[in-house]
Amino acid sequence: MVAHAEEFLYTAFAKKRDEATLESVVADVKRSGSFVTPTLSTYQAVAQMWGRPQVVSTWLREPQTRFVSPTVRLHWDRTFYVHRQPEDLSRELAFQRRFTLALQRAGVPLLAGTDSPEVPGMFPGTSIVTELKNLLESGLSPFEALAMATRNAGEFIHRAHPETQPFGTIAEGARADILLLSENPLTDLAAFDHIQGVMAAGTWFDFKRVSSLVAERAHRYEHMDEVQ
Repeated sequence: MVAHAEEFLYTAFAKKRDEATLESVVADVKRSGSFVTPTLSTYQAVAQMWGRPQVVSTWLREPQTRFVSPTVRLHWDRTFYVHRQPEDLSRELAFQRRFTLALQRAGVPLLAGTDSPEVPGMFPGTSIVTELKNLLESGLSPFEALAMATRNAGEFIHRAHPETQPFGTIAEGARADILLLSENPLTDLAAFDHIQGVMAAGTWFDFKRVSSLVAERAHRYEHMDEVQ
């Protein structure tokens, strides 16, 4: 598995990014049988903060920061991205989106992932939705994007570790991992704001219990701040 789409910029596309090269690289990846994790949201965050410490300062004031450990927050404030000269990386991000769509159309198995929480702005629990939105903006359908985060992930792990219990689909014999929403994510990714509950390895957590667990995490980090 190759993570991230960014890595292709420095290798296969280091000299040319024309249509012929794009098609050739996609064909090579297809022949290799490799999975690819684009992590477009991660590169998007890097592009936003590169040489712009004020962007990270804004993120550190976001409500979601309470779910990021104090140690990681300190890393966010000191990450090397923000101390470089400002640079426009929008063209690089646009090319990665184009490359991701070409991989999908060619049948290359893709996975949804982020560098949360190590990369500033990649908030635990919500950054994966940001990634799904990036995939839709790249031209993938909601079904294709959601498959990357569920079925494809299960297929990748099963290939690497065939002895493990299958997961990623709702099927007999598969591990019972289910996110229950009151809205349809195939229609609008805002459905992830309406979580009814989570089934994790066969154990059901209703919304009240999920909220309690999340609040406990935030409280623990707040206490760590006070100790420090």
